[in-house]
Amino acid sequence: MTRHLRKWLGHALVLGLGLPLVLTACSDSAGAPRAGQPPSPSASVQPSADLFTDFVAVAGGRNVYVQCAGSGSPTIILESGDETDHTQWGQVAPSLAERTRTCSYDRLGIGASDKPTGCRQLKNLNGDLEALLRATGEDGPYVLAGTSGGGYLMAGFAYAHPQDVKGMAFVETPHAIIAKEAPPELLQELKCDSPMNEERRDYVTVENEVWANRERIGDIPLVVISNDYRADYENEEQRTNVEDQKGWFKLSPQARQVVVTSGHNVPENEPALVIKEILQVLDATQQR
Repeated sequence: MTRHLRKWLGHALVLGLGLPLVLTACSDSAGAPRAGQPPSPSASVQPSADLFTDFVAVAGGRNVYVQCAGSGSPTIILESGDETDHTQWGQVAPSLAERTRTCSYDRLGIGASDKPTGCRQLKNLNGDLEALLRATGEDGPYVLAGTSGGGYLMAGFAYAHPQDVKGMAFVETPHAIIAKEAPPELLQELKCDSPMNEERRDYVTVENEVWANRERIGDIPLVVISNDYRADYENEEQRTNVEDQKGWFKLSPQARQVVVTSGHNVPENEPALVIKEILQVLDATQQR
């Protein structure tokens, strides 16, 4: 159950599939890493003294898998889409790590990380990332990049730590779920106690909390990469996707938008473009 399975985004948009260099994030996928078993670093990530791949403890003594590489500041934090592990950034992270410190991780319930318990709210998700950064000594400042539903988690973290955020990238992060417009069966799947909800995240509450509380983080470089479904849209959300994502402009007066037509999973469909845009944000932070 991932954001791309929302019926008004269309069932054809499947994250993490069709790319031979990365694994899918679903725990029942063949070849996917199991909890407690660290995956090998991507073949494109060269071992070095700067490479960190390990498990770190978060709340409740549970472990999350983290991979960091490169050196420099600010540190880029990559947040994957719903129910999708760090390998979604497999074609993007190595190039970013050539320029600065770059970290990605598997949230609880996905990839190699432990399974979560309870109903996970924004404070729990923020808490895990905060604990992870403390444990790894990644003190910031940060450039935050999130794709799909991961953009909400990056925004929520930025609200809590605006002084540490020097730049942001939203990669196809649509308008928050509108519960009254969602199919009842989908809302059932999205509940935190649903067997299909591997992250145990309260998706509707988290997204609407973040969207409703959008605020200026600072005068920072920020890019919004949005997919234009053009005449191929299947529903209202797809039709208004580009315009809706301008809602993230509220976070910075420097916000700008880049429009693609390659589909929802931009990190895998257009990795070169994502690399270029995140590095443009990075360059702007370093020129200030």
